[in-house]
Amino acid sequence: MKKQKKMRCVLRCIRIPHEIDHKINQICEDREMNYSQCVRMFISQGIKAGETQEEDRNGRNVAGDVWAWANNQNHTT
Repeated sequence: MKKQKKMRCVLRCIRIPHEIDHKINQICEDREMNYSQCVRMFISQGIKAGETQEEDRNGRNVAGDVWAWANNQNHTT
């Protein structure tokens, strides 16, 4: 029997500000994904956007959309 890697629940690892939490819930509804999947997608796209700037400009970037939305809310997180 192979040992399976245990995946940590992302909700135990990070604290998500309320403004971003609200936007993630909207994305979950739009894409029919659960919350944990959306958070993982959001984080991985943010990491990829940081590695290459071209990916940030091409197509829809969920991480970029969420950060832009959060920055326009005039809230401190």
